Amino acid sequence: MVKFGKLLKGKDRLGDADPEIRRRAIQELNPQKGESLQAELADLAQHDSDIPVRLACVEKLTEPDLLGVLLDQPALTQAAATRIATLMGAGNPCSFAGHPLVLRERLLIAGSDEEVKELIEEITHGISDLEILLDLVLRAKQELREPLLAL
Repeated sequence: MVKFGKLLKGKDRLGDADPEIRRRAIQELNPQKGESLQAELADLAQHDSDIPVRLACVEKLTEPDLLGVLLDQPALTQAAATRIATLMGAGNPCSFAGHPLVLRERLLIAGSDEEVKELIEEITHGISDLEILLDLVLRAKQELREPLLAL
């Protein structure tokens, strides 16, 4: 028989004063517990004082739209864009699909030639920031560089 206190153990540790304990508690959450704590994890990702704790939260969030609000937070931008792209690749819809950084990450993990073509088309219309385009060209696989340079 599982004790009630054991079920809450992970949640109690999320509020611990020690950021290392909070980070480990987040990393150790099983998928079911992580699902039930999405609101708490989103709040910690936005407001915790410790960046590693916030990044651990990003990795446990499974709702792309909760992650979207983190795209404007410099310490979390890259991690949030990567996580959104990963979740979208698993079939989760997201209202931030056209965000330039999410488009970049989606292209970098695209699984098929058809998906790559569709994403390059989206990028053509969706990204005007030269810095993001340059970063994408530099990080892209060799076979993607030529079509990207044509933009």
